[in-house]
Amino acid sequence: MTKKIIQILLLLLTPIMARAQRMDVENAPIEMAQHMSSLYNYLIQLTDSTDYLYKHIPNRIQASFTNDNSSGQFVHYLGKRHTFSQLLAQGQLHIKESGTLYGQASYQSGRRTQTSYSYSAYPEEMRPYLVSDTLGATTMDIETYHVLGGYSFNLGKYALGTEVDYEGIALSRSNDPRLANYAHHIRMGLACSRVYAHDILAIKFSPEWIRESISANSIMDGVKYFQFYGFGLWNRRETQGAITYGRQQTQLSIGTDAAWFHKGTWNWALHAFWKYSAMNCEEANFKELFTSRTHHFQQQLLLSRQFTNSSLHFQFSAQEHLRKGSEAVYQQQIQDAQGGLYDYVKVGSNDLYANNWQSADIKMKYIQNLTPTSSLDVFAGFTYNHFEEKYKSPIMKIENQTTSALLGVGYQSIQKSLQWKISVYASTQGGTKNTYSIPGNADKTQLTMAYIPYLLRGENHQTAGASVQISVPVKAHQSVGFYFAQDYLNSDYRQQMVMTTGLFYLF
Repeated sequence: MTKKIIQILLLLLTPIMARAQRMDVENAPIEMAQHMSSLYNYLIQLTDSTDYLYKHIPNRIQASFTNDNSSGQFVHYLGKRHTFSQLLAQGQLHIKESGTLYGQASYQSGRRTQTSYSYSAYPEEMRPYLVSDTLGATTMDIETYHVLGGYSFNLGKYALGTEVDYEGIALSRSNDPRLANYAHHIRMGLACSRVYAHDILAIKFSPEWIRESISANSIMDGVKYFQFYGFGLWNRRETQGAITYGRQQTQLSIGTDAAWFHKGTWNWALHAFWKYSAMNCEEANFKELFTSRTHHFQQQLLLSRQFTNSSLHFQFSAQEHLRKGSEAVYQQQIQDAQGGLYDYVKVGSNDLYANNWQSADIKMKYIQNLTPTSSLDVFAGFTYNHFEEKYKSPIMKIENQTTSALLGVGYQSIQKSLQWKISVYASTQGGTKNTYSIPGNADKTQLTMAYIPYLLRGENHQTAGASVQISVPVKAHQSVGFYFAQDYLNSDYRQQMVMTTGLFYLF
């Protein structure tokens, strides 16, 4: 059992950034199957340890701390430094002949320093329509509450699953909590799968809802509130407010996943994902002031083969995101001339903004068993990224194209009294095509919101990192442990250090 526990540690406990860099490719089919919801009950009941989808999934309690610190340039809505602590509990309950209940709950408290030009809790979803003020850089306090619950069961020849995922975020200025954003994100999942002797077919539908409620007021003279609409632009009459300001941003999405798992000499899995998102900004006087429509696509091919004392794993993936933005045009019209009543009436819209970004990567990992209780792994990867942002009038364009390569090595030891794993990696990125075409002289807003992100996306940089994970069995089917990861990035424009550490209890 201790061997099963240490194997799942890499899947459950590796920090997100570190996992992306160190590439636990061997766990990708498990993550994909869990994502399909309906297969959770099937995974829990697997007893054949040679099955490529077999992995013991323990209950866990975890406490962690992350410190992300940058010097030099940084993305304005991420801030110069981000620190947060998290408490997390995750588990499942299998009821024979009924199904499997599973869930997760977490609380995270953190702080971002020197953020500017954004009150958004989900800036990547809302870009470029970010709400801000003229108060300058600040420190933002962030609290995040996350709850997920699901049920997976069999019905005849089919496996069904449903889940609900909720995240709530409270974000405010440290020195003035009246400047705040309360965001809610709800995602539901309805899934169905069919299990055959050597194949599994699965499909999932996922509606989503995000709402950000931004409120701001100040008694300070000269403070202005406004909403950006790309490239640092903000000077439309409808986007501006004074003293008090309120804005709601709502995004509705519908997504679908399809997956095909095959077991054979070469195990493989195919996965395709599509999501359509519609985002709307509104304020008391201006309904649907800005809207965006985004198509998200993702494709994956996973390959693996088990040999006598080793295994080989490949992952091929691609993502595309296509976003169009529209700006409503309002006209002030007289409602009551004698009473001096006026109203703003929507008379049209302009489709001026477009943002497309694509990525593709290839990952490989080879694991060699050195002894019955130890193994060595070597992993490598290559990634291509392309980003393009355009505005029709005035004509503006930003484009970045980069390629990166990664190489790493890891070692794992599994003893009765102690299990541990260590890994190190290094990577490099190079810009192959960078275009920045914005007319006129750049002001501070444009430099912060357009030029600096352009530099960082297309930069030449080098990264390196290491991680260690230790687990000690305390009772049958129970263990406690510790993990630590450190990542470092260096370029001509910045240096970034990310440290994550945590304690966990598995049972």
